[in-house]
Amino acid sequence: MKVYVIGIGPGSKDYLLPVAKSRIEKCDCLIGAGRLLDLFKDLGKEEVRIEGPLAKAIAYIKKYKHKKRIAVLVSGDPGIYSLLGKLSKALRPREYVVIPGISALSLAFAKIGESWNDAKIISLHGRKPDNLTSEIRASSKVFLFTDAGFPPNKIAACLLKNGLENRRVVVLENLSYPNERIIDTDLRRLSRIEGWGLCTMIIKSRNRKAHKGKLYGIGIGPGDPKLITLKAKEILDRCDTVFVPKSSDDATSWARSIVEEVTSTEKSFVELIFPMTKDRAILNRYWRRAANIIAKEVNKGERVAFVTIGDPFIYSTYVYLLKTMRRNFPDIEIETIPGISAFNAAAAASDFALVEGNERMAIVPVTESLENVREALEEFDTVVLMKVGAKLRKVALLLKEVGLAERAVLVSRVGHKGEKIISGLTSLRDKKMGYMSVIIVRKGGKG
Repeated sequence: MKVYVIGIGPGSKDYLLPVAKSRIEKCDCLIGAGRLLDLFKDLGKEEVRIEGPLAKAIAYIKKYKHKKRIAVLVSGDPGIYSLLGKLSKALRPREYVVIPGISALSLAFAKIGESWNDAKIISLHGRKPDNLTSEIRASSKVFLFTDAGFPPNKIAACLLKNGLENRRVVVLENLSYPNERIIDTDLRRLSRIEGWGLCTMIIKSRNRKAHKGKLYGIGIGPGDPKLITLKAKEILDRCDTVFVPKSSDDATSWARSIVEEVTSTEKSFVELIFPMTKDRAILNRYWRRAANIIAKEVNKGERVAFVTIGDPFIYSTYVYLLKTMRRNFPDIEIETIPGISAFNAAAAASDFALVEGNERMAIVPVTESLENVREALEEFDTVVLMKVGAKLRKVALLLKEVGLAERAVLVSRVGHKGEKIISGLTSLRDKKMGYMSVIIVRKGGKG
């Protein structure tokens, strides 16, 4: 009988090769670390756990190699920093068979879509990082197997302390497991992030061709952090810099507070001012300035996000910024991620159906004259009024005049702590209620 040294991949059974699975099922005894043996508990095999030095396991193998069918389980591939080196010295070549597995190295580079044929491979398992800085400085691409006692943030701090330039780094935590996390950042930001599981790292020189920058326009919903989409959160976690709009230097950015609540990584925030004015010449200056600032970061090879409340394409500053970026920086890659709009959230919060059957709906910004509102109320079954602001009183009077006040609902600050829902707009006492509010009018009535 032969001893089988089997690579079981990075951890999930999804990456276990069929030949490895078949051989494990046929063996009498499994030897390996606890987390590897736990993957095959259901098979009911005899287990020998490796805890500490390998001597005990090797003694067991020598004693029973001719009596039992033994499989030694190693994570990843047996040929990359595994027990195979010591086992090959303890056994004759004819006494063991090696079954390869998918390594964390190959999976990590597959996750980021890059080749690893030119990568320097370093393991920190049980070794001191004395020469680590010089080894990384001499290579444009390095893959690290980290050690529990020397997690990614400490590695980053050590490299920076020893004078390594601030390189791009990708940390791949708990690869293939349900709680897998991939953080694409730089050494400086990484040095401030604590709390890590099983990690590998890729450290690269900042080569613009290797890492092309990109702008994401992200809708983050009406205000409730729980209404951010999974895709929006995933991209925000990957972005280096987040740009957030606000109306003035003194204003508070709600968008920023929402992002800070949902992201799991530290961000560099840049607040861009877009004044509350209808003067197109003034606004153009601010749009161009914002586009220049964003383009500068993207051209460094950074992934950046511009976030906006609600959906990016519904009465959003992002629309004008996007046009400016397309015109002034046509080579920059841009992707827009939709978000839940305020009126969708308002309808859900108030249990107010928007349309049914063949009904028609209009989304209308409230103008000073209200003529567009009056026309929409005459022509459509449902009318969503946005940008109500200080014109709330006038809108309420118009709805009462046309007999629709009782068929309207106002939702103020939807998704925020101060959310208020008012059904029927015959009497409104709070004049400030119009700000951050949506009014839905449906001729067919509520529900």
